[in-house]
Amino acid sequence: MEYRIYLPKNENQLPIHEEYFFIIQDNGEEQRIRLHDYATIYSMPGLYEQLAIEMLGYQSHEFMADFLARELNKERVPLDEVNILELGAGSGLFGRELYKNGIKSLIGVDIVPEAATAANYGENKIYRDYLIEDFTKITPHSRKFLIDQKPNVFVCCSALSQGHIPIEALETGVNLINDNGWILFNVSASSYQNKDHEIMVFFEEAMRKGQLQMVSMENYIHRKFCNGDSLEYVALLLKKKSTVD
Repeated sequence: MEYRIYLPKNENQLPIHEEYFFIIQDNGEEQRIRLHDYATIYSMPGLYEQLAIEMLGYQSHEFMADFLARELNKERVPLDEVNILELGAGSGLFGRELYKNGIKSLIGVDIVPEAATAANYGENKIYRDYLIEDFTKITPHSRKFLIDQKPNVFVCCSALSQGHIPIEALETGVNLINDNGWILFNVSASSYQNKDHEIMVFFEEAMRKGQLQMVSMENYIHRKFCNGDSLEYVALLLKKKSTVD
């Protein structure tokens, strides 16, 4: 289904969490929606893909999946032995790219109920499990379930910008995978360069303590801002050595 959507004609570059777009309803009325209003966007099948990929040139899902497969191959990790735990799985864009790269064991987690419906819409059913869960206060049942699944790779793709997943949830995900497992995430280049940013403080501290080890990193273009400027991100792959505290 094609939606009638357009981007605002802003000359100024809005912060990521303030960006918005317009959708024209069947009755001709315009509805203004924030890019990060995922509950609304996911409730409309295919809207996120049309907006992100076709209009904003989003490519993190493809880049991050290729990056992970390439780096794990370098480390001689068989992809058919990879068991993914994905936090902020959303509509499953990243999960489908992982699947295409040969990683078939995927567990998705998101806090937005509409995300699970979007991820399993049509022929998109590639997650063997998809949990609606708040990782800042994960239930004992979900914790036990995920530990029993023995995930060995934790991923968080394009979900760590302002107003997204908090550090407490990120820490929970990191600690749910086995020692010697892998952690893949991405952040904006500006966040990466800001050593006081809470995400970078969290990972730098864990590396200083020897709990995590940096394996590889790479810069790339995540997507365009609504005004057409390029938004640069950094992909990082780490190895977990012990529990993070």
